[in-house]
Formats: sequence, C-alpha cells, structure tokens
Amino acid sequence: RIEIAALHHAGRGRISVRDDGPGVDGASRARLTERFFRVLGQGQPGSGLGLSIVRRIAELHGIELGFGAGLDGRGLGVTLDFPRAAAS
Repeated sequence: RIEIAALHHAGRGRISVRDDGPGVDGASRARLTERFFRVLGQGQPGSGLGLSIVRRIAELHGIELGFGAGLDGRGLGVTLDFPRAAAS
C-alpha cells in the first residue's frame, strides 16, 4: 500500500509519500541519498541514483527532504517540505 499526500504543514507546503513495504533500517536510511547506494536484500532492480537525484533537485530549490516511518509502523516515509512563498 502507498499513500501520497499534499498538505500544508507549519506554514509550508509538504508532499508526503509513505508505504507499508519492508522498510529501511536506520543505518541504511542515513545513506539513502548517496549515489549508487542500494539497500541490501531488497531484490529490486535499480542503480541507486534515484534518491540522490531527488536530493540534488531539492537542494537547488530550497526543499527539505526527509525520511521517516511508513504506514502502520512499517515501510518508509519520505517528505518534501517546500520553502514558504515570498510575500507579494
């Protein structure tokens, strides 16, 4: 199961993506945005570049990328917190 939400949080826009998959342990979670890093034992195809690209795009636009718990105490949660809009 995957949940995607767009909401207003602490005066900022937030996109949240959470799932109830196998999750990622704390040590691996800290490395998720490293280029070519892959979580061992997942058995999923990929090159380990996706989240490093997301991190770089987020940095360029002042967006905070965060990782946390997934759904029902399982899986992984990813948040993108957007900067406050400038007053017009």
